[in-house]
Amino acid sequence: GQAAFLLRLPVRLLLFIAAATGTTWWFFSSLELLPFVLAGALPLWFWARARLGRAFDSAWATVMSAALLVLADWVASGRLDVAAAAFVLLAAAIVAFPSPIAPGARARILEARWTPALLGLVSALIVLLVWGSLAELPSNQDEASYLLQANCFAHGRWTWPSPALPQFFEQFHVLLVPAVASKYMPGHALLMSVGMLVGLPGLVPLALTGVTGALLYCLARHLAGGWGALLTWLLWSTAPGNLEWRSSYLSETTTAALWLLGWWALWRWSERERLSDLLLVAACVGWGAITRPLTGLVFAVPVAAFVLWRAQTRRLWKQVAVAAALGAGVLGIVPVWSAATTGDWRTTPQLLYTRQYMPYDVPGFGPVSARPERALPAELDRLNRKFERTRINHTVDRLAGVAADRWNNLLGKTFGERRDFLLVFALLGALSLPSPWRFALITAVLLLTAYLTYWPAAYWGVYYIEAYPVLFLAAGAGLWRFGGSVARALAIERPARAWRAEGVQVLLAAAATVLLAATVPAYLRAATELRTRSFASKAAFSGAIAAIPERRAVVFVRPTPTHDGNRSLVDNGGDFRTARVWVAHDRGAENRLLLEAAPDRVPYLFDEASGRMCRLDAGSPAMASPGCD
Repeated sequence: GQAAFLLRLPVRLLLFIAAATGTTWWFFSSLELLPFVLAGALPLWFWARARLGRAFDSAWATVMSAALLVLADWVASGRLDVAAAAFVLLAAAIVAFPSPIAPGARARILEARWTPALLGLVSALIVLLVWGSLAELPSNQDEASYLLQANCFAHGRWTWPSPALPQFFEQFHVLLVPAVASKYMPGHALLMSVGMLVGLPGLVPLALTGVTGALLYCLARHLAGGWGALLTWLLWSTAPGNLEWRSSYLSETTTAALWLLGWWALWRWSERERLSDLLLVAACVGWGAITRPLTGLVFAVPVAAFVLWRAQTRRLWKQVAVAAALGAGVLGIVPVWSAATTGDWRTTPQLLYTRQYMPYDVPGFGPVSARPERALPAELDRLNRKFERTRINHTVDRLAGVAADRWNNLLGKTFGERRDFLLVFALLGALSLPSPWRFALITAVLLLTAYLTYWPAAYWGVYYIEAYPVLFLAAGAGLWRFGGSVARALAIERPARAWRAEGVQVLLAAAATVLLAATVPAYLRAATELRTRSFASKAAFSGAIAAIPERRAVVFVRPTPTHDGNRSLVDNGGDFRTARVWVAHDRGAENRLLLEAAPDRVPYLFDEASGRMCRLDAGSPAMASPGCD
């Protein structure tokens, strides 16, 4: 035993050397220093072994060896990387000293029934830290559209009445004729209406993030064990894309939760064959379809194939019929919503909006000949034409480049700049995943493929957050299983202090935790700064609106020449009859028409270039008061 330990001790130290140099290179791209650090560290180890003899076998000697490696790397590179040093010292301490938590206690914590709920709560708190509050302003027109519809549902309505002069109130993704409503499918807004009722619109998106985190840990624990599940959750909860996209009112938070809930219910149904589980699957499929149709279709096809195959082999057609009826009932919300909004149950608001403003906004390739039925203000029309040019350039012959750009964006939003090495473990994990998760992996690939038929630019990667859990489970499982292979190769038994396989796996898990922790502050800062920049102008504008003393007013917004239409300040809550302040586009001399239609409203002008709010002369509403320009 002692001889075997002495033979393997250099291997342990080489692991520490690799950790030090590899992490330093990872942070500073200084791979050329590797030979120098190795050349300095190995003689140092042999010298210490010769001088200290068996005393070098002590736990503190191992930690001191790791500290010397950090020092050698510091001298060689000329700079100290705190994260790299922490990694090496933690690795040495975990291997050298007994764990303060017994293996049985660790297993009980990881397998406890309350662990998923705790991690789900932490997931939500991380996103809340980025978002700032549960009542933040929308950062773009997509979010504003969802909020408008959620507000409508919270008041027990399908739509709001159209304003007298709709051309003053145009905003992206919102119908104004024949009624005021979001173009988006109703599933997400229906859920968000719960938060709107209590004045906290971010409540439901944040709760959905918590549910997703808890479900991810549950599924990963079943398929990859406790440690694999913990690594999966750590990767998912701190991913740059999650921090960026989940702190928003976008509908992908709903579909991502539905995917995991549906997979969890499908797995339980495959084991227990209870109707209640299949009904939950059907509800997830149906609600996903009325939230994001293309994403819902991608999720539904593999699920339906499995359910039909299972029903055929186990004679479960009665259950399938009942579940199908439930799914159809959920889908039945769409024609009711369409009839109440557009007047025709066959014409959805999304279809009508596409005809009115964005006929190119459909899956496909190349230009679309149809033209918009309604005109947009100049500042919104510029962005609309930019989107159309993107669609025109979205051709089959450029599809390979589009796929590459989106893949690179996906890697950046999932693993980040300093975690791209995890892709190797994701590939390893994907090859060893059990069949239920391979099913999920196929669904994720279908999602990436389906959206190749859609034109948006690569940076708009929110379409893929439903696939994040699959990538991270593959990476977490791959990392944990790789650690197991290394552990079995290096494990030895010693009477005094055993260095077991589990200890090496815990070492790798702890090392991964340190690496993640080293990147999280930067990701949190970047996501928080992005959100702050996104709604900074709208926050200032909202403050100016709140300062208006009159009970009924109208604010004409004069945009800058470089105005970003996706950050438009013209954003009304939907109910023009009761709104204290209308926010309208500045249309010059035409402003008089709106004031004639609403003589009880006091006119103001907001100049976006200067950020100033000025009360207008009612006799000349097209001109600002002196000093406002």
